[in-house]
Amino acid sequence: MAARSSNGAEIKAASASRSRHRLERLVDRKAVQEVFERGRKAVAAEVVLYYLRRDGGGVRFAVHTRKALGRAVDRNRVRRLFKEAVRKRAEDLCGVDFILLPRKAAVRLGFHRVADLLAGVLSKIAK
Repeated sequence: MAARSSNGAEIKAASASRSRHRLERLVDRKAVQEVFERGRKAVAAEVVLYYLRRDGGGVRFAVHTRKALGRAVDRNRVRRLFKEAVRKRAEDLCGVDFILLPRKAAVRLGFHRVADLLAGVLSKIAK
């Protein structure tokens, strides 16, 4: 029984650390429009990133996939990959709203390549 209670404590601690860097989806049409109109753009071969800095707060983001990327399975996979890559870097991105627009070449990428790609694009933002 004691092993279960300690395991439960570990799970709660892991859950608390994940919620500290919770990502918010950028769903409000007005906020999305503001990122497109007032924000800046960083371009890579596989993704276009629109971003807008704001005062404080966490990371708000959206991944927009078009039908041109392929079947729904492919679009959802790309969305999941980019969402996980953003979640891994959430600590570095405080106070930024951004929209990711993956290109057709992103469909063939694995997670590590997506993470490296996102790191490169986000380093452009830091400059």
